[in-house]
Amino acid sequence: MVEMKRVVNMTYLWRIPDDYPRSLIGEYQREGTPDRFLFKRSERVSGLAGLPKVKFDASCAKLRQFDCLSSNAQVPIVSPALAEFLLRFASNDVQLMKLDINGTDGSIGDYFLLNVVKKVLCIDHKVSKYTLVPGTTEIMGFRQLSFLDNCMGEHALARDSEYLSHLLVSDRVADNLMRNGFHGVALVDPSDIAW
Repeated sequence: MVEMKRVVNMTYLWRIPDDYPRSLIGEYQREGTPDRFLFKRSERVSGLAGLPKVKFDASCAKLRQFDCLSSNAQVPIVSPALAEFLLRFASNDVQLMKLDINGTDGSIGDYFLLNVVKKVLCIDHKVSKYTLVPGTTEIMGFRQLSFLDNCMGEHALARDSEYLSHLLVSDRVADNLMRNGFHGVALVDPSDIAW
């Protein structure tokens, strides 16, 4: 009798790379723009009153060196090439939102805010260690994080339903993403993070 080996699909966290310049973290403009937290709810967004705007203290040429830009909204801003990749590999899980990017010498209009529209239960509570917001059951922070095996199911990208700041990537998409060498994206196994 042949024993079948169980396939375990890894889940990765999409994070800012360690070598990403902290000086290139943009400031989400709050006046006259949609609430930035709309893009962390894991829901499709429509009927926005105005475009999201992010201001960077860098030239447009410097910003264009990155396929993924970071801001204080904690929602990835992706280049046209990365947007095309995401539509090819994760079209059911993402919504790309137009936005205005302002650099020190002009603006960029062809990058997109990445709104991930799916969420999954993925935290392995038997292994993970975390702190709760006092008086609630909401997670405030982690000391150790582990995900359940195969928690992404059919999803390529999703948010962690118990901690929406976590942007999750399935291993099949992670492999393709890393092979393409997009600059400004880091995919990390949560067990490798020194919380």
